[in-house]
Amino acid sequence: MIDNKDLHSVEERHAAMDKVAGFTYQFYCFLYCLLTMERGETVSFEKWDDAAVEKGNLVTMLQAKHTIKVGAEGKLPNLSDRAADLWKAIDVWRDLIIGGKDGSRTMDEMMDYIKNHDFVFVCNKKTADNIVKKLCDDLRAHSDTNSIDAVLDEISREGKPVSESGDEVGKTKYRSVQMMIDDMKSFELKGEFLKKVTFETRSQEDIKKDCVDHITDYVRFPEEYATEVFEDFFAEAVKDLFDKADKGLSLQYTFDEQKKRFERVFQYHREENLDFQIKMEQYKKEFLDLICIQQLIKVKDFAASDTVEIAKHASHFYSFKNRFYELKANNRFFDKEEKEFFENAYAFWDNEFKHVYKGMGPAVSEDVIVEKASNLLYEVRKHQLTLRQKALSQYISDGAFYYLSDECIIGWHKDWQKFFQKKMEQDGQDNQ
Repeated sequence: MIDNKDLHSVEERHAAMDKVAGFTYQFYCFLYCLLTMERGETVSFEKWDDAAVEKGNLVTMLQAKHTIKVGAEGKLPNLSDRAADLWKAIDVWRDLIIGGKDGSRTMDEMMDYIKNHDFVFVCNKKTADNIVKKLCDDLRAHSDTNSIDAVLDEISREGKPVSESGDEVGKTKYRSVQMMIDDMKSFELKGEFLKKVTFETRSQEDIKKDCVDHITDYVRFPEEYATEVFEDFFAEAVKDLFDKADKGLSLQYTFDEQKKRFERVFQYHREENLDFQIKMEQYKKEFLDLICIQQLIKVKDFAASDTVEIAKHASHFYSFKNRFYELKANNRFFDKEEKEFFENAYAFWDNEFKHVYKGMGPAVSEDVIVEKASNLLYEVRKHQLTLRQKALSQYISDGAFYYLSDECIIGWHKDWQKFFQKKMEQDGQDNQ
């Protein structure tokens, strides 16, 4: 048995969640405008309207209205002709046009305001059969204002429906829907105004999907990453919203401000999604055929019988090589980034190689060469390479150097070219 107090608290929670859902819906609309903005535009939240896009003298105002109420089988209801949310939006816009409650604007000033503004009503209800929407569409198509009063009279005749509790439906806190309709009917520029009103039906999931699709199509992220990118974009925008709200300021961005503020979100995911990971392989006899392993054995980094060390170093090699060419196949970096990466790796090796073997003549003993090679490997294995401005792990960096040694681009022995470049050429001939 639920007492009145418990029932009241349930109703309050429902009302609160409705407000939260409505606010979130508005913010998603704002984020879509923010993501898709073009150079020369300024996008704002709760400044001119729920969301607004300014470009030159033109301001597009968005009123975003959300319902959590659904019909049978979870279907969203139609937007009624006397919907309070709709008429409140229209009334707010009319009030802005006339200059507030005192109606301070002249006729010419009101015409200029209408000319310089577009008005978009976005909701998650179906609008196809809404009479107001049809009226606005007809006015844009035919510019016939004679039908406006007849349509408004028809909406008025629909009366004031009541809910099961007996409360009047279509009533805002301060003004009834009928009062708003009557004010619109007496508005001298109603025809010019309603021509500029458009409707969009989009669920919150639709808007989120549009945002993710934009990130995929225009910011060029693969679909599997785009959702996570958008979630971080959302989180950063919320941080800005709270910061502005604490200071009593509205949230807005110019094109350059948006680019500067959110580029790090995109950059972060481009970096993090390289996702190099070490995959430890079980020892296989064919690892001994890898030139990178033979090069390490040649300088006695480990013995040909040391299966643990061979498996470990082969794992570093394959972990780098396989992931690198997977990223390349998926166009995750430019050719020039690949070229720069390998040039930097080669330059580091070349500098250390020349330093280690500087001044050594042809008659040096093999033991000295092995000692020098050990020093060379020590320096190389301390060095972390970077790809797309992100430092790779030490083991993956080692794998990149092993890859270059497997391609006979670098080596560890003083005379590595004599031993391994010829072998590589011979292996290539054998495979032909």
